[in-house]
Amino acid sequence: MLLTRVVSKPGPGRLCLDLGHKAVASEMPHPRVRLLELPQAEFVMHSEEHLVIEDAAADSFPVGTILHALPRHICPTVALHDACWLVENGAATARWPITARHRDLLTNPQTSAPVGPA
Repeated sequence: MLLTRVVSKPGPGRLCLDLGHKAVASEMPHPRVRLLELPQAEFVMHSEEHLVIEDAAADSFPVGTILHALPRHICPTVALHDACWLVENGAATARWPITARHRDLLTNPQTSAPVGPA
């Protein structure tokens, strides 16, 4: 689950969310996420920083509202983030680092020695 925020309201029935390609993997066709609070939302535009959606209920969400987005393909989305939070019974209980985010192909993970010709 991703948390996103309404950052602006670019027109009637539209919301701009801080859920761009830097937050959710972009290799899948739309819809790349399902917004739990707006499951029927139409995806108008998706850029590096923002996702603009259109929905009849959009006007009832003020700027700053937090929405929950379920990614269509979680694997590449997870690798875009430094950590994830374990949520149990509605409360964040643990922070897990995303080690794939900081992989190093030039260092041997067992010895921390450089890999390649000397």
